[in-house]
Amino acid sequence: MRLLILLTVMIEEKFHESTAGGKGQVAVFYDGTDQDLRADRRSHERSFVRKCLEKLIGESNLEIAHTELGAPYIQRLPHLELSLSHSKNWYAIQTSQKKNVGIDIQVIRKEGLFNGRSYFVNLREEELLQLTDLNLHLVWSAKEAIYKYRKGKVENYKESMTVLEIAKNILLVDLDGEQVQCAFQVEKEYVLVYTC
Repeated sequence: MRLLILLTVMIEEKFHESTAGGKGQVAVFYDGTDQDLRADRRSHERSFVRKCLEKLIGESNLEIAHTELGAPYIQRLPHLELSLSHSKNWYAIQTSQKKNVGIDIQVIRKEGLFNGRSYFVNLREEELLQLTDLNLHLVWSAKEAIYKYRKGKVENYKESMTVLEIAKNILLVDLDGEQVQCAFQVEKEYVLVYTC
């Protein structure tokens, strides 16, 4: 996996090799702006994501729009599939010119996800997986990425998606009978999951 780190005052980028046939990109950005300097949090987030996306794809003056179900797209670039995620100061972007994409980044919670697992872990996952705190973060992120891959068209978040296997940097997910592979990366502060 190709990994490039560029550290500036505002942005740390990590580029992950996408498995979308060479026509896609996955990137992680860190926003080092002091929280107190952000006058309007939502406006700052939108502006930061737009700047990161412009840097990633080499275009300027991009406007991100959203479908009725919330899936992001760029009106000027209808051929470009796009998925966005953020957690605290970490942002992730996945693009592809060939197929739908879905990405999720989650800051690893110190208190863990064990107490909240009943909201997103189904009985089959309880039986199949060793539900360590790290694996719970991966299951949650996989379901978020798949939800975005399907552009919000998932009937039952908990039951429609089942993580069948967690292997070395790959998650195998059953989505109503369709098997979807996701790649994952675990860093000190976050987990990153994205569709292959």
